[in-house]
Amino acid sequence: MNNTGQRWAISTKEAIDGIESGQWELFVLSNTNEIPVRIKRRENQPPILITQGGGYLHHLLEDLPEINSEEIL
Repeated sequence: MNNTGQRWAISTKEAIDGIESGQWELFVLSNTNEIPVRIKRRENQPPILITQGGGYLHHLLEDLPEINSEEIL
């Protein structure tokens, strides 16, 4: 959800492009902590989005619910 409480969704490519261009700073909320979304580049593979909270061994994006485009306002 955005800061006005509306649901939104963008593709991974749009998110990566927005972060790289400086247009967006993306984060997930864990309790009241803003955890930044980062870009991870791997050799011979497309970049991926990651985020990791303090003390967590997995990245928090895996915890976000899946939505389909029909659910987006």
